[in-house]
Amino acid sequence: MSLIGRAAERAAMQQAVDDAARGRGRTVIVRGEPGIGKTELLRATRRYAAGAGLMVRSGRATELEQDVPLAGLSAMGLAPADGQPDWQWAQSAADDLRDAAGDRAVALLVDDAHWADPATVDALAILLSRPPRIPAVLMITARPGPVADALVRVATTAPAGCLVMDLGPLDEADSIRLLRDHGVTGDRPDLVRASGGNPLFLRELASHDDESVPTGIVAAVHRELAGLSADAVRLVEAAALLGDPFEVGLAARVAGLPEQRTDDLLAELTGHRFLHPGVDLAQFRFRHPVVRSAVLESTDVSRRRTLHRSAAAVLAAGGAPAPSIARHLRPVAEFGDTAAARTLIEAAEQVRHRSPSVAADWYTAALRCDPRLAPGHTQHLITALVQSGRAVEALDRMGDELERLPAGNPDWTDLTLRAAALERLTGLVTSSERRLAAVDPTGLPPAGRSDWYAASAVSAFHAGRFEQVAPLVGQAVAARPEQGGEGLLDAAREVLLAMTAQFRGDLDQASKSAAEARRIVEHASVAEILGHADISAMVPWTLAQIDRFDDVLVTARRAAGVTRAAGNLFAAAPAALAEVLGLALTGRLTEAAALSEQVTVEARIARLDQPLQWALWLHAWVLAERDELARATTLAQEAHAMAARLEPSVMTTNARSVLGSTLIMAGRAEEECRCWRPTTSRAGSAGGPRAWCRVCSRSATTPRPPSMSNGCVPSLQPTS
Repeated sequence: MSLIGRAAERAAMQQAVDDAARGRGRTVIVRGEPGIGKTELLRATRRYAAGAGLMVRSGRATELEQDVPLAGLSAMGLAPADGQPDWQWAQSAADDLRDAAGDRAVALLVDDAHWADPATVDALAILLSRPPRIPAVLMITARPGPVADALVRVATTAPAGCLVMDLGPLDEADSIRLLRDHGVTGDRPDLVRASGGNPLFLRELASHDDESVPTGIVAAVHRELAGLSADAVRLVEAAALLGDPFEVGLAARVAGLPEQRTDDLLAELTGHRFLHPGVDLAQFRFRHPVVRSAVLESTDVSRRRTLHRSAAAVLAAGGAPAPSIARHLRPVAEFGDTAAARTLIEAAEQVRHRSPSVAADWYTAALRCDPRLAPGHTQHLITALVQSGRAVEALDRMGDELERLPAGNPDWTDLTLRAAALERLTGLVTSSERRLAAVDPTGLPPAGRSDWYAASAVSAFHAGRFEQVAPLVGQAVAARPEQGGEGLLDAAREVLLAMTAQFRGDLDQASKSAAEARRIVEHASVAEILGHADISAMVPWTLAQIDRFDDVLVTARRAAGVTRAAGNLFAAAPAALAEVLGLALTGRLTEAAALSEQVTVEARIARLDQPLQWALWLHAWVLAERDELARATTLAQEAHAMAARLEPSVMTTNARSVLGSTLIMAGRAEEECRCWRPTTSRAGSAGGPRAWCRVCSRSATTPRPPSMSNGCVPSLQPTS
């Protein structure tokens, strides 16, 4: 298909390639409906980039590979390290292209990102936010929708910005030119109207030019299928189910066709331009991804189910890995099919650390087939849902599991505390506190009672009830069972002692207690940090309130590093943001900006509003300190909008304060007065959080107020 009517878009893509060749990285996202020309534009760009001397790596996501981790990037030569979550390796994998590229710039081209599996979307978000440290142009095409919106949101707030192109329909003149290129004479306004200016539809309509004009691509493909032999239809339906490109022999076996028939059938299908040869003669591909989708849409549902079952059986007989079989089992596995359930669980176990969202789908299908497997795997399902940002589904599963478990036993207590923590991180502060209040700690065993007091302390900390935190931590320490060494509860106790000592002027005791808290966190085991992630994040934030910034950096890095390595992004965010704070307040603004940007992207990936709005306002504050006021204001406005949708807490108050301060610094004081008011705690007491901009906004007419760190520190301490 020619690029008629796309001269401006083609020139913009070529300019992006030229910029990369000159050492300036660029990112471009192209949005448009099916058949509008996204793929053709990307192909033209690929040819231009190769001719300009760039190393070109291309990948494409496909409709039926949405449950195959990194299916969209595997062709680009980017491979994860063993045991690393997919989102985590994206930056380092892209940087590894440096050796292959040598002195050349790199073009990374991803087509049809709307079909991408969750791991690919997360990896693309990382690459958009933190482009490779080599001259590169990253180009992504997608249909309008949630995936495109999410990628644009990340890309447009990245330092380098992003060119977003929305491809619209061709006008009448260009539509007629395209029809003439395909042998249609005359103006044919009927074809132009039927196509809606869609280039692919125009081409398809041109090839079916008769009195009975099909109204869309599915109708056109359906007419083509009607002209094929029955066996050719069976082969092309199996091929559409398997992938694009597909292996001919595998498609024939799935369709139940004798192998000696494949050559004749391929000749028929290529003659009708359904298929084109792939990189070798064993593989073929559809003439356009939309044609493959149209074949699937034209396939009867019962026939599609039969093909899925056949594909699963053929792959299993050939010794294919469980994930390859699971993607065909999941749509058709039924209640009572224990063998299918076990295959789905095996597949989920293999991918859950790398792609938890896919694993969650497979666990769900497995437990639907055989609920008897629930006791051993529901916890894995809940963890996968949490790690993939599907908090609502995770809370629903937790609720079901809590009804099944006897109230008060250790598993019930642990799950209740996990549910309360997840609710708090999704902004459901009241629900979280209500869940904790429903538990009678006196009836719990020592370990459960200690954990309940610790969770209640963190809840009070986030809610701004600081006078309750120290007593609750003390009760948690007193209630815990005898153990062989110190734990994070001791660190929490010490850091609170340090804060109290500093407030009363006993600086020696404050230093000793702060140093002890740091020592305990440094030497805490991985299991201890993962088991008390909330406490491990609370320690560096409390240290920040007494200006122990070296201790903040050490404890925050330890806590964030452990939780991030475990793939628990939503738990890692608070500790990582404490590190951002420590870097910023010690003048290391470049490092703080890079880390806050990383955490903001990770928080988007975690898909939890509370950590994300927290990351946004802290990132905005750091950028404002660097005089990057335009980006700072954009991020602060997003944080403020998100905070307005959440229940009040210390962190939502700070979002409003940062926006007010940033607007004043940008000389937009008249807007600041509409978004900021001095606040107290939720109860209206004098113990509420101190607003950051109380110094900065002392005069709405101040043209350039002092830096936000000049007396306006991210503060959780009580107002005097």
